[in-house]
Amino acid sequence: MYGLFIRSLGPLALVFSAAASSQPANIASPPAAGAITSEQGEAKNGQPRQDALELARLLNPAETLIEMAGRSFDQAFQQGLTQGGETAALEKEHPGLVDELRKATRDVMIADLRADMPALHRRYARFFSDQFTPAEIAELTGFYRSSTGAKIIAAKFANIDVSGLVAKVSEDPNAKVSTGDIEAMNKGAVSTMWKGMTADDVRSVLSFGLRPVARKLKAAAPAMAQIETEIANEADPALDAAIEQATQKVYERFGLGE
Repeated sequence: MYGLFIRSLGPLALVFSAAASSQPANIASPPAAGAITSEQGEAKNGQPRQDALELARLLNPAETLIEMAGRSFDQAFQQGLTQGGETAALEKEHPGLVDELRKATRDVMIADLRADMPALHRRYARFFSDQFTPAEIAELTGFYRSSTGAKIIAAKFANIDVSGLVAKVSEDPNAKVSTGDIEAMNKGAVSTMWKGMTADDVRSVLSFGLRPVARKLKAAAPAMAQIETEIANEADPALDAAIEQATQKVYERFGLGE
C-alpha cells in the first residue's frame, strides 16, 4: 500500500521549491478529471468480504505502514532539500527552518494517511474479493499469519527505498508515477527479504511458493501495482491544502512569506 504515501511526494516537492524561494507555495489543486477516490469506488462497488478485508489489513498493517511512511518521508524530505544550494543558504539565514518544515509537513502526511487507511484497506479488500476464492484467501491469511509470513511483511516495509521517486518528483512536481516505479520499489523491498530468515523459514517460503494460490498471487502482482499507481496519481486537494497551511504557519513564525 505505497500509493497513498507516494501521493504526498508531489506537494512535498513543491515545498522544496518554496523553501528555495523563501515563499510559501500555492499547492492546492482540483481533482483530476475522471479521478475516482477511495470512497467513491467503495460506494460504486459495495462492501468487500470480511475475509478479504482481514487479509488486506494483515498485508498492510496500519501502524507498520505509518512507521514506514514517516521514515521514508524523512528520507525524502532530506534528499529533496539537499539537492540545491538555495536551501542551505536559507537554513543558514534562518536556523531551524528546514527541520520545522519537515516536522510540520510530516505531521500532515501522517494524519492524512491514518485517516485514509480504512478506505484504502477496503479498496484492496475488494481486489482480493474479486481475485481469490474464500478458500484461497484463507490459505493466504494462514501463511502470512505464520512467523515466516510475518517476517516477509516486516521486511517489505523495512526495506522500501523511495529515493528514486523523490528524485523524480523533485525534478518535476507534476510527474506521474508509473507501474514501473511501483514495481521497482517492490523489487527493492523483496530483494532483502531473505536476511534474517532461518532454514525453516526458507523451506516454508519455498513450499508456499509451489502452492497454486502463491502462483496466483504472483500473477496478480501487476494488477496490484496498477492499483498502487492509480492511488499515487489521484489528486488529494485536502492534503495539498493542509500542507500549504502548515508550511504557511512555519514561514510566518520565521518572518518569511507574503
